[in-house]
Amino acid sequence: MHSRRCANPNATPQATELLGQVQALSGTRTLSGQHNTPRERSFYSDQAAELTGHYPAVWGQDFGFARAGDMDGVDCRQDVVDEAIRQHAAGSIVTLMWHAARPTGEEPVTFLDNICAGPLDDEDWRDLLTPGTEVHARWTRQVDVIAALLAQLRAGGKEIRATWKLQRDDHELTGRFATGWYIVLHFEVESNFVYDEYFRMT
Repeated sequence: MHSRRCANPNATPQATELLGQVQALSGTRTLSGQHNTPRERSFYSDQAAELTGHYPAVWGQDFGFARAGDMDGVDCRQDVVDEAIRQHAAGSIVTLMWHAARPTGEEPVTFLDNICAGPLDDEDWRDLLTPGTEVHARWTRQVDVIAALLAQLRAGGKEIRATWKLQRDDHELTGRFATGWYIVLHFEVESNFVYDEYFRMT
């Protein structure tokens, strides 16, 4: 097995340690994991434990995008953060993601009609990447909401700070939902902006 370093050169010792622990399992063990939806908190992880007698090692969640009351409701975001802190304290590896709404519209949105609605046109991309435009300002506000939530994990403890740096966002870029507004051509530029904005806020 080849040891890999954290992609972030400023990764905390806790993040580096966690990466090393995961790498040490390579070829010998498998970590079980369970994704949960914002409204259900840890229901699916709890259900997996009831069925198998073992709690999943990896606890996954999403910051949501949908209307209040929906299983992916944006109204559950604070609950997701609170549960992530609780899960970490209980020994889970925490992984978070965010199904980001198209920056041409405001949250809440629906999955099929917004997130998977097809690529942005060239004008929208130009606006997205140009400070001072309405699209760029909206996208910045949306990213800042998530960054502020992640900042709570940093404040929650040094190891929490490590686990959220393993967060997976834009996870369906190469899947069947790649026809959404994410486009590989722009991925590096857009991801660098998101990364910079997260760490500016936290």
